[in-house]
Amino acid sequence: MAKRYVFLVLVLAILSGCGASENVENPPWTSLQGTIQQLTSEDAGGNSGIIYRNPAFGFGCVLNENWIYADDAGLEARREAAQKTDEAADFFVDFYAYASDESASVGGIVENMGVLYGAIWDETQYLKHSLEQIESYLEVTELEYGIAQRQDISLGGTERPSVRVTGSVQDVPMYQRQVYIKHGDYMAILSITCYRVDISDAILALFFPVT
Repeated sequence: MAKRYVFLVLVLAILSGCGASENVENPPWTSLQGTIQQLTSEDAGGNSGIIYRNPAFGFGCVLNENWIYADDAGLEARREAAQKTDEAADFFVDFYAYASDESASVGGIVENMGVLYGAIWDETQYLKHSLEQIESYLEVTELEYGIAQRQDISLGGTERPSVRVTGSVQDVPMYQRQVYIKHGDYMAILSITCYRVDISDAILALFFPVT
């Protein structure tokens, strides 16, 4: 399994698969998508890179020139790869970037939970569902010695429900944080995946609130 796709497979393992099939008016995907701005060295205090913002879900992050951001074609390729895991899931990959040395990746997926689950599930209930799905997935995947547990974090100054997954991929230690942010009937799943060394706290520090 390519390391860059690990976060997608794990996230797809938790998607509720209860996307809106009802004939209801949901916000179009475009109103939920984040934006990417390319930074010059002057913008980033001497470093080039990118800045991601998503006002709908209230967060953004700054990644320096050591990160490679997936363009629209790259995001679609990852969505198609992940869709094979669960064809019923209604979601899109909002952003994805990986460190140039492939030591870490960060990405966001937005799921349409539909009217029913959108009304009765908050982030905590989604987290409980996530833990069950991830634990089931770890029993059959090639992610060895996988352990999933709740470990809430601060994202941009706000406490958020989070799951921490640890394991080994092809004998390489892997650490992942999944953070859940709800907006209407939609759930954003922010995923930070690290290999060999857990630097997720340092990556979380790159996030800031967006209004």
